[in-house]
Amino acid sequence: MRARTFRRWAAAALLIGGISATEASARAAVPPTLTTQGRLFDANDNLVEGSLTVVFSIYDAPDATTPIWTEKDTVVFDQGYYSVSLGAVTPFGPKVFDGSLRYFGITIGNAPEMSPRSPVQSVPYALMAADVNGDIHPTSVSIGGDEVINNKGEWVGPTLGLIGPTGPTGPAGAAGPTGAMGPAGVTGPAGAAGAIGPAGVAGPTGAVGPAGVTGPAGAAGPIGPAGVAGPAGAIGPAGAIGPAGAAGPAGAIGPAGAIGPAGAIGPAGAIGPAGAAGPAGAIGPAGADGAIGPM
Repeated sequence: MRARTFRRWAAAALLIGGISATEASARAAVPPTLTTQGRLFDANDNLVEGSLTVVFSIYDAPDATTPIWTEKDTVVFDQGYYSVSLGAVTPFGPKVFDGSLRYFGITIGNAPEMSPRSPVQSVPYALMAADVNGDIHPTSVSIGGDEVINNKGEWVGPTLGLIGPTGPTGPAGAAGPTGAMGPAGVTGPAGAAGAIGPAGVAGPTGAVGPAGVTGPAGAAGPIGPAGVAGPAGAIGPAGAIGPAGAAGPAGAIGPAGAIGPAGAIGPAGAIGPAGAAGPAGAIGPAGADGAIGPM
């Protein structure tokens, strides 16, 4: 959306004069809002009608990215014309218009902010706000939040006058008598330990005193590790054989061992001489004749 618009501020003298809107409202009933008016066209140069969301912003530089004040309003456009009282939704506060140059930006709906931003201008009578010309009629005067003139016109601020520059130092006067010593103050905390000085020259060695009584033996310390084994000594001569000791009881007989294989048959021995013949035996009885068989 492209807008061809004029912007005119027509409110109070707080635009450039540096007067706080809040303070002015409280003391002189000055309205704390400002009016901006203009006319809006779309990209085809048609007049805008209806309601749109508009964000108004004030910046401290023409290219600043963050505004020092912003307010969102729903604005009704009639044949492109609009008029909005700014500060009703979001008050300006005392730091927005402090006398510094400010820049005004407008953003319509979701479109980017209009460019370029317009510098905030004074209305004619607001040009006098930078100074006081003529009588003023305050109910009291405060500086930095401290009242210095009350509502009766009486000075209630500091009574000490302005301090001039320090004059040259005069000559020192004669020293007066020393006053009585006051009571000792509370001892302050000990300071940090100083550096250790160099060792002094060693004095002569004193005489050795008598030996003191021997104290009780201390507990035995742990056994130290075994030392390295020395080389083996030479073998000495054999001693005399002692008497034999008594025979011990016979041990139990162990099981028989396995039978070994049969050995080879040896050669036959020589035949010995024949023995003498023995006596003949007796003849037995003859047996009976058998029967004759048939023919």
